[in-house]
Amino acid sequence: MDKIFVSIASYRDQELLDTVFSILKQAKNPERLFLSIFSQDDNHPNLEHLFELFNVKHYVYKKIHYSDARGVGYARAETQKPLNNSYKYYLQVDSHTQFIEHWDEKIVDHYEKAIGYWGDLIFTAYPGTYEYTETGNLKFATVLVPTCLRIQPATENSPIRFEPKYKDYVGGDIGEFHGYFCAGLAFGYSEHFLKVPYDDQIYFNGEEQTLAIRFYCNDIKLVAPPYNYCFHHYTGKKRIRHWEQSETWKKYDEIGTKRLNDFYEYKLDATYGISNKEKYHMWQSCFVTPRVT
Repeated sequence: MDKIFVSIASYRDQELLDTVFSILKQAKNPERLFLSIFSQDDNHPNLEHLFELFNVKHYVYKKIHYSDARGVGYARAETQKPLNNSYKYYLQVDSHTQFIEHWDEKIVDHYEKAIGYWGDLIFTAYPGTYEYTETGNLKFATVLVPTCLRIQPATENSPIRFEPKYKDYVGGDIGEFHGYFCAGLAFGYSEHFLKVPYDDQIYFNGEEQTLAIRFYCNDIKLVAPPYNYCFHHYTGKKRIRHWEQSETWKKYDEIGTKRLNDFYEYKLDATYGISNKEKYHMWQSCFVTPRVT
């Protein structure tokens, strides 16, 4: 059975344990999963117990103190280090995610069908939401289709240059080519993510925009999938953001902003930069619409 490499980067997130439990419990074939987890905290959950419970023998669980964190690009790049082509599929989600039953079978089936229509692609979208009720139970959104996006110019002088806005999904059962990378859910052949790896110098701003452009320049379409395979906790009540309490975030944010400027000024090599100016301009003409406030 083809393996799925699952990437999860976590920063001081109380939901990491619940996320991993949901991944394993809801998978039809948990033995096909390889989990690469990077925890940045002072008290790391005992995930090894879950791996033993679900007979998961192959995983990487790296732990560092949260004071050594350097931003999202660094964390995601760490999770990708064990990735290779022995894993056919790659899945990236956040550490505050809940999955539907048999998500592994469904996402692979839908993805392979979409390839027949779109060619080289990855599924990527913002998953539906879940919240906690007053009694602590989970309340899931009833929408069965993830968000689809359009892209518009960001506010003047913003380093990210482009920002997404929600739009109605019209992709039917084959997905919708929307040209934007969503970090909360990305799934596809591992070879595509090996070709377009995470830049460990991007702090936070520009993570999704640079990846959207880099995938497009590498002829890999970014398609909103036809179904919600998981749900995301957006309010963040059970986690701390790096920039909220870290004393070092400004230093890494400055590094990331310089990296972002270098990206748009064509100063980076083909691995992390804009490898094809013509395709970059094509991406803009195809997907970037006038700004709507």
